[in-house]
Amino acid sequence: MEKENHKFGTLLVVLFCIASINVVYAETTISSIVANPDVFNSNTGSTHIDYDLTDVANGNVFLTIFDSANNPVRTIDGDIQNSPGGSIVWDGKDDNGITVLEGEYTAMLDGSIRSRDNYLFSLKFPGGYDSKGIAVDPSSGNIYFADRINHRIQKFSSTGEFITELGSYGSGDGQFFYPNDIAVDLNGDFYVADTSNVRIQKFSSTGEFITKWGSYGTGDGQFTGQTMIAVDSNKNIYVADAGSDRIQKFSSTGEFITKWGGSGTGDGQFSQARGVDVDQIGNVYVAEFSNNRIQKFNSNGEFITKWGSVGTGDGQFSGLIGIAIDSSGDVYVSDVHNARIQKFNSNGAFITKWGSFGTGDGQFFVPFGVAVDSSGNVYVSDERTNTLQKFAPSVSTISAQTYVLVDNTPPIIECGSADGLWHGSDVSIACIASDGGADLANSDDASFSLSTNVAVGQEIESASTDSRTVCDLAENCATAGPISGNKVDKKAPSISILAPITSGIYTLNQAIAASYSCSDGGSGIATCDGPVPNGNNFDTSTVGSKIFDVNTKDLVGNTALATNNYNVIYNFNGFFRPIDNLDSNNELILNAVKAGSAIPVKFSLNGNQGLSIMTPGFPKSSPISCDSNAVVDPVDETVTAGSSSLSYDASLDQYIYVWKTDKAWSNTCRQLNVKLIDGTMHVANFKLK
Repeated sequence: MEKENHKFGTLLVVLFCIASINVVYAETTISSIVANPDVFNSNTGSTHIDYDLTDVANGNVFLTIFDSANNPVRTIDGDIQNSPGGSIVWDGKDDNGITVLEGEYTAMLDGSIRSRDNYLFSLKFPGGYDSKGIAVDPSSGNIYFADRINHRIQKFSSTGEFITELGSYGSGDGQFFYPNDIAVDLNGDFYVADTSNVRIQKFSSTGEFITKWGSYGTGDGQFTGQTMIAVDSNKNIYVADAGSDRIQKFSSTGEFITKWGGSGTGDGQFSQARGVDVDQIGNVYVAEFSNNRIQKFNSNGEFITKWGSVGTGDGQFSGLIGIAIDSSGDVYVSDVHNARIQKFNSNGAFITKWGSFGTGDGQFFVPFGVAVDSSGNVYVSDERTNTLQKFAPSVSTISAQTYVLVDNTPPIIECGSADGLWHGSDVSIACIASDGGADLANSDDASFSLSTNVAVGQEIESASTDSRTVCDLAENCATAGPISGNKVDKKAPSISILAPITSGIYTLNQAIAASYSCSDGGSGIATCDGPVPNGNNFDTSTVGSKIFDVNTKDLVGNTALATNNYNVIYNFNGFFRPIDNLDSNNELILNAVKAGSAIPVKFSLNGNQGLSIMTPGFPKSSPISCDSNAVVDPVDETVTAGSSSLSYDASLDQYIYVWKTDKAWSNTCRQLNVKLIDGTMHVANFKLK
């Protein structure tokens, strides 16, 4: 490779005075601050002091808690990372870890924060002759840059003070031929892209030569125009070989690991891959000069995403070279022909930009290398003005306060008590709640009722209400109830009817006293009423089915009804002669009579009950088998009659039913059925000759 013409013993240096200037800018302020919650229990809870900023920022804040006497009780450090706000937790303890007493406290937030998208010119210092790549030592914050035409590396402090230089023209160890870029690892060792010598050189943090690798060519570990270089947290080295349109990866000792790329515009292809850098998790970002885009890969070279196109708009480029990644993963690139720096997040979303064409502070002629330190300061080299410029994120002092109430006392609840009276429905007892510190969490808790829940059919002399938990906004809670001693009677009284007995049978006009009673195990009996007062005779004045109802009510209105059904019948004592009823074995006798005879069937009902005593269709007879074992007794009285009839003989108090038999019944047996209107059936058996 041809060497450029220059005098090796003379260094061409353009000198600049280090200068810093004051710039007026819009301060970042706190747009809101609030305690969430603004009331809490310091024994069990905590609060978040949430705040919002007018700008996305980085920096440090601290929260001071003051008591009501304005004495500081707690200081808590906070941190803002690429956020328009944050939150700091106070656990209710003082600086000694002791829980604070209840009362009102002031939460004061103070701090110094750096804007994420507002950068201010800070200072300018000389960049040698044809300033190229630039790097920040992560261990010290010192600045290294490639002084290309002077074939050396210069080292400055972050405030622009010259520290040392390394190198001279040549191809020996520690010599350079147009060095283009530099990278520094976590230990302070640095690596130089010695471009025209087609190699990488490694030095210790004190500038001692360690190793070198590379030669001209397209093989692994060879280069045809390496421009920029980067190192990851594992000390792996990434080299952008613009001449071969590829990225090569090496160990810190120069051992080849992998490569990717190729000429083109597709994903993973390059057209003048000039810039390269690595974020903290190992993702690799490549700036393409001709394709005007940035590609992102994982540490193995697998494509992740891309952004950019040619143009002057946000996220557009006109020749990309330098690229740097900060600790938050934000990406800074030197947009060469647009004479500006653009900043993006790790996914390519545009954040901000600054710069314009010129030689003034904050202006660029040909911005080349870009680097960012741990404080967010950005360094840019300009290969035509031979300067390095430092830009700092705008810093604002913030201060705001809010108030927090510490409440460790539960709400006060006052409820009524049981009144000692019996109730026919569930009892409700009124309660009120209040809180002398925080408000009640639920406004409905200010006034409420507790109620019993007695099942229907039960009577409880000491029923308890339900309970209710009432909490305030600080999550202090108290419980109302259960309240016992409530008398609730939901059970109906009991009724006992001894007379008339259910389904009992009584004779007409029989005199018998009603016997019934009512009882209640709860509130007691108010009324107990039957058809007749207890002890008086119940109704037997007519025959038939009767109903005896007893109604009762207790003192709280529970009612009950009991019913006994009974029957009243005629006082029938059997048939009179000439008809026989039962033999000595209580079996029906066969009354023998000549067929065709009229038989007087006589009986008494204990008085004249009228002639409508028979159930319609009765008396009637039906054939039966003649029982040879039955006692046979002749009927000794018959009458002359043309048909059957019923009459009443008042002198004898007898009913006479003349039953006209049929001659055709000769030599048969029949049963006469007499059914009265009281429902009773009376029978007699006959043998007809």
